[in-house]
Amino acid sequence: MGTSAINVVVWADEVIALAKQIKAATSAGQALPLAKKVLALTKAIKDGTDANGDGKITWVNGEGGLKDARKHMGFMQKGEGLSS
Repeated sequence: MGTSAINVVVWADEVIALAKQIKAATSAGQALPLAKKVLALTKAIKDGTDANGDGKITWVNGEGGLKDARKHMGFMQKGEGLSS
């Protein structure tokens, strides 16, 4: 879960940096590719991304997002007897 959380923080920092660039953009043409990157990163934050191309998204560096962090947290809660 920790790696997925770190992935989310890294991606969120990238979104913030891109948002600053979008704000400074002087044209829609300049802002559009940045906005597309923001869209891809926010999707990765939510769902993760298959960074290594193996057809799976796991909670490894550069892959897992909030969805995987939540799943892993559920495993930990179940293992500790905190959920059924």
